[in-house]
Formats: sequence, structure tokens, C-alpha cells
Amino acid sequence: MRNAMSRLDNSMSWSFLDQLTASGVSFCLGIAAARFAGHAEFGVFTLVLVLALLASTIIETTLALPMMTLAGARRVRSPAYFSAVTLWALIGALFGAIIVSSIIALFFFLRDGTLHSGLVVVAFAVTIAQAMHNMVRRILFARLCGSIGFLCGLVRGVLIAIGGTAMVAGGYPVTAAGLLTLLAVASAASIAVPLVTLLRPWPARAMSKAVFERHWLMSRWLVGMVGISIGQEQAIWLLIGGLLGDAAVGGARAGQHLLGVTHFILLGMHNFVAREAASAYAAGGHPALTRYLSRRSLQLGALTGGLLLLLAVPAEFWLGLLLGEDYVQYSNVLRLFALSYAAVFVREVWMMYLRTIDRSRGIFNAFALSSLLAIAAAVPAMMFAGIYGAVAVIIAANVVSLLYVLSEVRKAQSDAGRSGHDATASKA
Repeated sequence: MRNAMSRLDNSMSWSFLDQLTASGVSFCLGIAAARFAGHAEFGVFTLVLVLALLASTIIETTLALPMMTLAGARRVRSPAYFSAVTLWALIGALFGAIIVSSIIALFFFLRDGTLHSGLVVVAFAVTIAQAMHNMVRRILFARLCGSIGFLCGLVRGVLIAIGGTAMVAGGYPVTAAGLLTLLAVASAASIAVPLVTLLRPWPARAMSKAVFERHWLMSRWLVGMVGISIGQEQAIWLLIGGLLGDAAVGGARAGQHLLGVTHFILLGMHNFVAREAASAYAAGGHPALTRYLSRRSLQLGALTGGLLLLLAVPAEFWLGLLLGEDYVQYSNVLRLFALSYAAVFVREVWMMYLRTIDRSRGIFNAFALSSLLAIAAAVPAMMFAGIYGAVAVIIAANVVSLLYVLSEVRKAQSDAGRSGHDATASKA
């Protein structure tokens, strides 16, 4: 029993539990908003959350991704370092909240001619709360306190469940502003104690400046990659809607929604694989890093592949059971997306190789090339093969970026072999 518990009590287990909780809360909250708030309010709810998620993603790309590598490169990182990361996250969240609330204010003012001040305030609050909730959990995982990070996510889910139940049972109107307020309060309350603890050794200005410069040096290409990948994805979905209609968008999104159950693996592994990869590189250079990522590829790949097969083979059953018989006709679309997700998984693992050795420009180049090819081929492919052409373009873009990443990894390994030594991350 002790051996079993020791195996479960590690970064990977806590990370997957944490991500399962976070994904489950998001899924249930979205279903509740769609069922109880109505189409119009659900649209407002989604719009604010999408913008808040974009702000959070940029903050995590700038701070959390380099942090995981730097934390793993040394045996111990000082509390002052994590305090500086937390401070920069708070500044980034505040800046992102100002931008998101300004966009919401301008959007509704131009559309309705009135300033929805209540919604603007809620958008500001939920952006800060969500961004900090995500960052605090990531910092806790970087400090090898995954159980506390999981507890923060669990507390947030419980608070949302209690608040939502009270709202419905009490007969209060379920609105976008009400649900977003509930999400903001629950997210902030769940991290209040660890946030204060992280900021208690207030970082000196020199430390804060050094941390930001080091993180930006590692993440500047990754931030560009996020912008390119999001832009390409939104452009393709807009083209699908414009050329093929809303039904095609709904059918394709249905397959993606079901395959989203695999996201807990992709998102969860960022909390431990990046840190452990940096530790392997610091200890044994390129050979150790290659062995570690190869082992994780097999372990996590088996889990991801099993889930994809479980969904893709009986696609008609799952679509009909969960979404309705109208979606069964898109079963082959789901199967094609499963192939795309397999390529994305392998790419995500080996992108960590380039991040660990600080060659993230190769990641940016991979996404830039695949995005250009996808945008150029999207319209002809849709005109020729309809929705299957659109999905084929998405698959091709992911495969191209995967191949480019693998070629960059191979080039880095060859360069290290020719140099006759392995530079490690210990200098980071």
C-alpha cells in the first residue's frame, strides 16, 4: 500500500488530477450556462471567457513555460524567484484585465449604444481572477507542491457548485454577469492563501527585472507562436462558416468537443514534463533529455492513443448518445480529428525539447510555416472536398509543424554531437 501511495503521490498524478478537475469544472459551467441562461446570455458568457482565456494564455506563455524549465534546471529555486514570477503574473493579469474590459465596453457600446458598466466590471474581475488562479497553480507545481495546486482547483470547483446550486434553487436569474461573477469569486477565493504566501518574500527590484528579462528571452518566440496559431485557427473556422455554413461549423466542433477529453493529458503534462525535462538535461545533457522525452512519449502516448481510439472507433455511438442523432453524420470528421490530435500530442512533447535547450525560435518557425500553408490551402480544399477538405487542411498543418519540430530536434542533437559536449541548462 505504501508503494502504491508513493507512486500516486508525484507530480504526474497530481497534475492529471488537477487538469481533470479544471476541465470538468469548465465543461459543467459551460453546460449550465447554455441550459439555464439562454442563447443570448450564453453568447455573452462565452465572449468574455474567450477574451479572458486569451489574456491568461499569453501570461502563462510568457511566465509559466519558462518557469517550468528554469525551475527544473536547478535543484532548488529561491522563494524570491517564485515571488518575482507571482508579482509579474499579477501585473500581467491587471494589464490583461484592462484590455479585456475595454474591448467588452467598446463592443457593446458600438452594438447597443450603451455602456454595460456591470458587465465591464465583471469582465475585469474574471480576467484577473482566472489568470492568477491558473498561474498560482502552475507556480505551485513548479515548486513541487502539486497537491496544493490540485486542492486550489478542487476548492474552486466546490465553490462554483455551491454558488450555482444556490442561484438556481433560490430562483435568482441565471445571467452571464452572474455566472462570471461566481467564477471570479471562486477563482480568487481558492488561491487567496497561497497567493499571499508566494508574495510574502517581496522581491527586490533587481530580482524582478532579472526574472522578467530571462523569461522574455525564453518566451518571446513562444508568444509569437501563440498569436500565429490562434490567428490561423480562427481564420479557418471563419472560412468554414462563410463557405460551408453554420451546420458544418457545428458538426466539426462537435467532434472536437468530444475529443477534448484528451486535453487533460496535453495540458496536465506541462505541469511536470517541462520541469522534469529540464532536470534531465541539467543532469545528463542531450542524451538524458532525449531518453526522458522518449519514455514520456511512450507512457503518455499510450494513454492518449487509447482515449482517441475509444472515441474514434465507435464515433457514431458517442455522437448520437451525447449530442444527438443529427451529429452522427459527422462521425468521420471526428475520426479525422483524432489523427490530428495524435500529431499534436507528439509535437507538444518534442516542443519541450526545444524549449529546454532554449531554441524556441524553431517552434515559432514551425507554426509560421504551417499556418501559411494552411491559410493558402484552406479555400481550395473546402471548395473541392467541403468539410473534409477543411479538416484535411487542419491535419496537414499539424503534421507539417510536427515534422518541422522533429527536424529542429534532430538538428540540435547533431549540433551537440559535433561540438563534442553537451551544454546544460544549469547556467539558466
